[in-house]
Amino acid sequence: MKTNLKIAHPPKSAEQLAQEWLEAKAEENAARAKRVEIEESLLEILPCREEGSQTNKLDNGMRVVTEGRMTRSIDAKALQDDWNELPAIVQGTFHWKPDLKITCFKSLEDDHKALVAKYVTTKPAKAGVKVEV
Repeated sequence: MKTNLKIAHPPKSAEQLAQEWLEAKAEENAARAKRVEIEESLLEILPCREEGSQTNKLDNGMRVVTEGRMTRSIDAKALQDDWNELPAIVQGTFHWKPDLKITCFKSLEDDHKALVAKYVTTKPAKAGVKVEV
């Protein structure tokens, strides 16, 4: 006869949890390294576009999607200097994203922070944990 009796375990100490975190982090890093190695091997034998995705059907019925990617960076200073001379169609290929200078924001007096608050939403993010040995 089965029972739903749960055995109470004493709470783990910070030392135990920190050790478990280190072990889990090592396992995670090893798994990531193995996955990246496998991905690199797949890219050596399967076709991959320079940019965009490509579905590769395997003989066993599986599909492997390879995706070529490009990174593009903007020379913001040069773009700002030339902005007024650019045709509207070219200007339309860019969008501007405001960015908060955190250090400056934190150094503001409360009355100035109140002015900025109209434009900024602040909400908690995931807390980080780092274990050092």
